[in-house]
Amino acid sequence: MKLVGIVGSNADFSYNRLLLQYIKKHFKSLIDIEILEIKDIPLFNQSLDQTDSASIQKLNRKILNADGVIIATPEHNHTIPAG
Repeated sequence: MKLVGIVGSNADFSYNRLLLQYIKKHFKSLIDIEILEIKDIPLFNQSLDQTDSASIQKLNRKILNADGVIIATPEHNHTIPAG
């Protein structure tokens, strides 16, 4: 099974990244997981459509070619961060 794991944090140190790396290492006999970063993904801007940007299209292709997606995101004040 091919999965994509998206690190939902742009911080250099992230427990979410560590979690995905743990999953990749300890479950490699069951799943193939590719870990992707959001650092190069532009923040949403309603006035500027960036759907066709290279980074968005790369992420889109990876997701479409995967059997599933894991999003590991931090929690701030009982919700997900804007990024």
